[in-house]
Amino acid sequence: MPDDSIVESFQELGFTGYQARVLAALYGRSNLTGAQVAQLSGVPVTKIYGVLDQLGSLGVVFYSPQRPKKYQAAEPDEIISIIIDRKQSEIKKLRDQGKQTLAGLKKAFTADRSMAGDKVLFFPSNESVWNAGAVGVWKDAKTNAVSFGSKEVWLDGLYNHPKFWEAATRSMNKGVQHRSLVPRTMANDAANILKNSNKAALVALSHENFHTRVVADEPLHYGGMAADEKILGFAFQDPKTNKVTSGIRINDSQVTKSFLERYFYPVWNNGQDYESLLRGMARRELKRRGN
Repeated sequence: MPDDSIVESFQELGFTGYQARVLAALYGRSNLTGAQVAQLSGVPVTKIYGVLDQLGSLGVVFYSPQRPKKYQAAEPDEIISIIIDRKQSEIKKLRDQGKQTLAGLKKAFTADRSMAGDKVLFFPSNESVWNAGAVGVWKDAKTNAVSFGSKEVWLDGLYNHPKFWEAATRSMNKGVQHRSLVPRTMANDAANILKNSNKAALVALSHENFHTRVVADEPLHYGGMAADEKILGFAFQDPKTNKVTSGIRINDSQVTKSFLERYFYPVWNNGQDYESLLRGMARRELKRRGN
């Protein structure tokens, strides 16, 4: 019977159990008949020639033309090379198929892909809140947007969600003006926080269209965004950890306007201007990283 460790090695390369056992049996041997390979590998005689044909089509086993056929395997380095070539070919084929599929999907979704179609959308996980919900608010903002959040919410975004900040920058590059409320405890430690922030966040915070004010922590015990007085989103947090667990988006101008007038604008008007200081720190951190 073949060495189990050799069999496992061939299986790790993607060969089936029978294929791996046949290759292990042929390892270091040559000129074996099919019956001999079956005996050494433990593969049933009724299966052995089908397995040998499979390996032959893969290019890792070859045989002599006389009768009975005598089999042997390619050298180990040749087998590895053959596998790599086949995988690269499969990857190229998959990429080509992916491009065709993507082109078809883009045609199918040429209509308005805004999330504004439904009155309420629910985002069931932290990832969906940031990478779909928050990104969607930025995408749908036409002239202005606001954001607010507790320290825990901001740190989650600064450390873990570059897609959000990339969307923010794209939006601001189109002229969208953004106003952000930051809790004082976060502002007091901003230099250290920015050292650990993702690059996309630093780029967004450096933008001329990103305006920031510092306020007391108390009004910012949750997080959210709004756009154009039409869209409002909230992040729901675990009360024990304060980590974002899910979120909701409301596409209702009356609700959004009411929230902004009763909450955001009054807090903003009482905040301390922080944008120049934050922008300067973000730019210095980018420079320090060589960006």
